[in-house]
Amino acid sequence: MKLNFKNSDSLSIEAYYEEFVEENSSQFNSFFKGSECEVYPLLNENKLYVGLGKKSAFTMESMRKAGFSIGSFCYDKNIEELLLSGESFPEIEDEENLLSLIEGFYLSTYKFDYYKTKKKELKLDNLFFNLSKAVSD
Repeated sequence: MKLNFKNSDSLSIEAYYEEFVEENSSQFNSFFKGSECEVYPLLNENKLYVGLGKKSAFTMESMRKAGFSIGSFCYDKNIEELLLSGESFPEIEDEENLLSLIEGFYLSTYKFDYYKTKKKELKLDNLFFNLSKAVSD
């Protein structure tokens, strides 16, 4: 999956299972374990690692949590444009997983700020998906 910034280079999102991170530990920073909901930005490499937990325990809820983590990151970093691609993350090609990811992303946009005088809004204007197979309506 890739994030594209309007005013910057693209930031690629890479999602990994815990087992893959353990097997290839030399490839990853020691702080990233691949745990479910874990997000670890590598700003100098324009990457964002997203953990999916254990592959054997992967569910639609795992995708929902990944979407929530990505959405929270976008909110915190004021990202304006987002492109999600299934090239490096085949699970997003499944319709139910994609809907769960979108739901988690949407749920991350809710903020209880009724009583705040200064409210921060989500800056995301465009959300694009690049999928290799068509997803039904």
